[in-house]
Amino acid sequence: MGILDFTRVIIAYRSRNRKITLVFHRLLRYIGVMSTIQITLSEPLQRFVVKQVAERGLDQPDQYIEQLLEEERRKKRDEYYYQKCLEGIASGPGTRITDENREAFWNGIMEKARQRYEDRQKKESAQ
Repeated sequence: MGILDFTRVIIAYRSRNRKITLVFHRLLRYIGVMSTIQITLSEPLQRFVVKQVAERGLDQPDQYIEQLLEEERRKKRDEYYYQKCLEGIASGPGTRITDENREAFWNGIMEKARQRYEDRQKKESAQ
């Protein structure tokens, strides 16, 4: 079982058994898959976090923080794709792919992808 499969197991067990999740989290930290970050909170914020942990039925404050970060990451991802959709709509009418233009269409996409890859490689090697 790979590390990614192991983390999927953790997510599956999270909703069923909180104690098992806590053990898995500790194990992942121990083997170095999950890192630890230390934050300092004011007393009012600390009380708020403890209250949120209790209201959400969580075992540890780090689970609450993890949930907040995951929600923010999802929002950012959704906003990115929403903006990409708007850009696509604003770019003009779509192109109908037929048997006659299919090869040229895909060749154009592949050429753009190659160019982006080469540009990224140049950028990374310059750093």
